[in-house]
Amino acid sequence: MNKIWYKKAAENWNEAIPVGNGRLGAMVYGRTGHEIIQLNEESVWSRTYTDRNNESAAVSLKEIREMLNLGRVQEAQELVFETFTGLPQTQASYESAGELHLDFYDGEHSGLTGPSSERKNVFDNCSVYRRELDLETAIQTTSFTTKSPRPSTADFSAGQDGATISYSREVFIPAEADVLIVRITATTPKSIYLRARFERDVCSKKYSLAEDTIVMQNTAGIPFAAVLMASSSGGTTTVRGDNLVIESADEVTLYVDVQTAYRNSHYQKKGGNIYRTPSAMASWCADRALKNICFASGASYESLRSQHIAEYSEWYKDIYLSLSKDESEEKEAERNSTEELIAGGSEKASLCELYWNFCRYAMISSVRAPGTLPAFSSGLWFDSQNSYEKKRYSLEEKIPLVTDVCGLGTADKVIFDLCKKIYLNGKKTASKMYSSEGYAAHSQTDIWGDTVPCGSILGDAYKNLGAAFAAIPVQEHFEYTLDTKFLKKNWYLLKEACNFFADYLIPVDEGKKLTLLPSFTDEKDFFVCEQTLSDTKTIAALANAALKAAEALKIPENNSNVVKFRSLLDRLKFADTLGDDSAPKAAFEKPAALLGNNISDLSQMTAGIIDSTFCEGRVLIDLLSAVPKGWNSGSLKGAHLKGNMRADISWKNGVIETARLYTKNGTEFIKDITVCYCGKKYNSQLMDGALDILNVLPSTLAAV
Repeated sequence: MNKIWYKKAAENWNEAIPVGNGRLGAMVYGRTGHEIIQLNEESVWSRTYTDRNNESAAVSLKEIREMLNLGRVQEAQELVFETFTGLPQTQASYESAGELHLDFYDGEHSGLTGPSSERKNVFDNCSVYRRELDLETAIQTTSFTTKSPRPSTADFSAGQDGATISYSREVFIPAEADVLIVRITATTPKSIYLRARFERDVCSKKYSLAEDTIVMQNTAGIPFAAVLMASSSGGTTTVRGDNLVIESADEVTLYVDVQTAYRNSHYQKKGGNIYRTPSAMASWCADRALKNICFASGASYESLRSQHIAEYSEWYKDIYLSLSKDESEEKEAERNSTEELIAGGSEKASLCELYWNFCRYAMISSVRAPGTLPAFSSGLWFDSQNSYEKKRYSLEEKIPLVTDVCGLGTADKVIFDLCKKIYLNGKKTASKMYSSEGYAAHSQTDIWGDTVPCGSILGDAYKNLGAAFAAIPVQEHFEYTLDTKFLKKNWYLLKEACNFFADYLIPVDEGKKLTLLPSFTDEKDFFVCEQTLSDTKTIAALANAALKAAEALKIPENNSNVVKFRSLLDRLKFADTLGDDSAPKAAFEKPAALLGNNISDLSQMTAGIIDSTFCEGRVLIDLLSAVPKGWNSGSLKGAHLKGNMRADISWKNGVIETARLYTKNGTEFIKDITVCYCGKKYNSQLMDGALDILNVLPSTLAAV
């Protein structure tokens, strides 16, 4: 199942179809008369960097701890609010770049000017409508057929009553050309009439550069510019006000780009705080976008399309899932639209396979180059104009490393680029707000790596475990790639996060234990409290990651940092109650909406089939531990595992049929493995870079 398709246009943003290339994204509604394409660019955020550290925090910290020890929790909460809240309260937030509106009409209505409900509804009575996304090519297509009141080719069709015309629009965003491309065709010459314009709640300027190019600029927040250029075959192209109008054309190709001041290296380095005015930076963005579009439009549409498919397909075909379906279900899946499949039940294999493929598509479209920033768990797309949500990176949930799990590990570089910003800003926060070494961060961060509490929700905003969440992925990434150079380069993230907690935690139980005070939770009557078991798990995970990294880097056991981090781990309050935290995995349950937390969902679904962990120099491989409902039989090929290895696995009725581990020739990998299946463990070795897992399992168990 590699196509999502609908029989009607999207009524709202959640029903639109996403396209993207890692940097630039769009949501396509697929409407006939009045099309909307909502735009995102990963670096469109609400404001420049501001040092929001509240230096009153360090002064009041001792008093807050004393209040908590005396049971004066309410007073402690008040003081936390007054002295730990950021100045100002919130960080920058991710925003929409606006919308591209396309009004389509026909030859009968070509004399209309200005907004018109008649024009917007001119194609409402179309037939044979189809809106689809091909997951194998990453191309969105809207097609429909309509009857024109009079022949569009009136010059050649005198005396005829009308003509049946089929329209098609293709939308995609190639990585190499790095622009949004909209291709509009019709079966009858001179049949394409459209008016295009940009819309955004807040914008500072609109203008035209030529009769085929319009621009929208915004100077609020990070300055940006959106540029649209049209290329048509036949007909006329002109600009009227902020509208680009094309009439009587045979074919039309639209090129759209959004560029922000964040792409200016000096602007980015200074956090947006430079002497050039926002207006000047917006003009710089417009020039950059226009240059990008000119390069793209210099190639033929067919060339751009084929290059896009070739580049994207390499990522998409790297890992492959197939779920077994009986003949009747396959025919039903081919016949029914995606809406009908969802209505028919979420446990059907056809829908489960489609959702997994869609999640993989969403991940590839959100994280691959030319993207330079991490993706959200829901991907690149966000409609800030019609949402009350303020979108930022959640450190507590960890910026997802599913790119390693599903074969996009090279894209993880952007995560650690952001972590470097968190480290630099976090050093200031640790010093100014906590009078501590290392670096500190809280629950959320933004494009600038802001580390100060965001908002004033006591149970969430003030949690200061962010440095741990930023650092732990360093070791996780290394466990997949075994890239020692990467680990050495990013060792400072683990080391300095541990230094913060080693310095900030206070001794209790006559100095035998260390505790986090204050801590924050939303599970009690009061939000400010003493260290929780959850806090202990997080700090212990950080210390363990640092010790594993030190071992991989061959740092001696008597090194002062290693000794300090081992002491931190041993002295943590509740450390002796952690035990084995390997609770059974919960089988994934598909959400009601297709577009949701797709990137994190992909990780959970894949882990239910095959998962891997790193333990004392061995790779533990977990097989079929939490198979999602509807996945009774199937196969997964090319899964990426820790230890720099890959796997193919197939199963039938929940029982393993085949399973093979293999590595890429000439690469380093972990030889010692433990296979976990049906609650038992079996040790083996990956000799010569390959292993048939069925040879490890008892024959009676494999055939159950």
